[in-house]
Amino acid sequence: MSGLMLNAFSANDVQRMSQYGIKFTNIIQRPTKAISDMTKDEIQLGAELLLQKVKFYKPKIVVNEMILLIPI
Repeated sequence: MSGLMLNAFSANDVQRMSQYGIKFTNIIQRPTKAISDMTKDEIQLGAELLLQKVKFYKPKIVVNEMILLIPI
């Protein structure tokens, strides 16, 4: 553990994570097994909506499965 939090979390701890200000969002609103199941249009629209959320909520850090972004 990094020491940033007192307890370790599992994927089932979404409610507990919320208490620490950790939030989750989806790029698209339907279940998929892999990015290859998403169309380019869905990814583009999802990215635009995510950017709007980042601009609105102004989080200190945004984490994606593949990359770490620090908003300006």
